[in-house]
Amino acid sequence: MPKSSETKPIIDIHALSTRLYLPPEKAKQLGEAFFASLAGRKASLSDALLAASRSAKVKPKQLTEMLSVIAEDFARPLPEAPASLGERLSNAADDAREKANETIERISKGVTSVDISALRKEGADKVAELRERAANIDTDELADQAKELGDKAIDGARDLAGKVSRSISSVMPKGEPTEAKK
Repeated sequence: MPKSSETKPIIDIHALSTRLYLPPEKAKQLGEAFFASLAGRKASLSDALLAASRSAKVKPKQLTEMLSVIAEDFARPLPEAPASLGERLSNAADDAREKANETIERISKGVTSVDISALRKEGADKVAELRERAANIDTDELADQAKELGDKAIDGARDLAGKVSRSISSVMPKGEPTEAKK
């Protein structure tokens, strides 16, 4: 089993001092003195501890070992106090501010590296090319092609109507007038 000085403390002295309304150093001193005296072998304390261990069904040796471990905890150097909520929030805000400044700096460098005049020239070149292509389109030829396609569509519709008419008359009995003829 590792020595208790190498393990994490059992007692949170800062929390204890807050609950006792004492400075952490004072709570540490009082706890160390109290548990060291309980773990010792003074006659009146020993008798009381033996009686308490019997009523709690804890072996006296185990009880003194527990008290020694707690006394060792109090004997350690006072640990650094954990950061308060306000300090943690302030640190988080500082970190966020730092990250935002880094991001702004990267964006600024990226924006300054953009060559706006080159973009304008490239855009003007594209517009000129589109205008040239539009000017080269022969509208008379397009009109002729549209008329041709329209004529083909009309011819196709006439052919389809003829086929439908022939199909209907082939299934109709001959000699009986159709509804249209009545």
